[in-house]
Amino acid sequence: MSNSRLESTSTSTSSSSRSSSMTLLSCHISLSNAQQTLPDDERIQYGLLIPQNQSLCLASSPGVTFTCSNQTFDGQYRIVKISASVVTFTNGGSPSSSLTSLTMPALKNIDINANGVANPSINVLELLKSVKSLEEIYFQNDPSIKPLSDFNNFPNLTYFRLSNLYKTPFIVPHGFLNNSIKLEEIHLSSPVTSITIDDSLHFPSLFRYNFHSNCTYGSHHINLTSKSFPKLRSLSVYPYGGSNTTIYLNTNTPNIKMALIIVRLIDR
Repeated sequence: MSNSRLESTSTSTSSSSRSSSMTLLSCHISLSNAQQTLPDDERIQYGLLIPQNQSLCLASSPGVTFTCSNQTFDGQYRIVKISASVVTFTNGGSPSSSLTSLTMPALKNIDINANGVANPSINVLELLKSVKSLEEIYFQNDPSIKPLSDFNNFPNLTYFRLSNLYKTPFIVPHGFLNNSIKLEEIHLSSPVTSITIDDSLHFPSLFRYNFHSNCTYGSHHINLTSKSFPKLRSLSVYPYGGSNTTIYLNTNTPNIKMALIIVRLIDR
């Protein structure tokens, strides 16, 4: 497997803080017959029990699968899918807080159900900003994740979901996921404390948008237009007590044939 390749993270050399839970990922190292290993920082954040070398793609660990393939844009053997549902905590130490990016140019799917994280200051979305090959993103129970204004322009992304049983609140910045032209569904199953949706956004393929609203500080406006959401069919807002969210539906825009708005009460 002299031409095989796994993926990497960019880091600088500093140490980090706390410890608590699971392990992730691998490194953009060209693997040769002299078997190289992967740095610990990339594996520690989610505490996954995975090997550090090219056997990562063949390893069998409960609830953890790294799928690799050479059916990629350059024919190289690369990670194309990460799936992890980890119930048992494995403390692998603290990863470096200076991790800056993941170099996984063929990664299509990432689905992680965390049981806490080792370093809450590391936002995995920050590390994934440059992975424009992604088609599906699903994170559960990762309290470190916060939406980013520059997490956008994913040309292949069709599905995005954040689900947090810990009910960690977050702000949805204005440019989040914007210009992801194939994106069909957004699900934010965590308390959203601030959100603005207006006609400057561009979601030409989006047909379903769900979020849990905890917008208690003033009214938060959602303005649906056919310019921004020509295919939208369903907007579901699930408010917590005291939430104040105003929704404007432009019924005179012919491209929006019907947007189904469902509002349900969520108890604290």
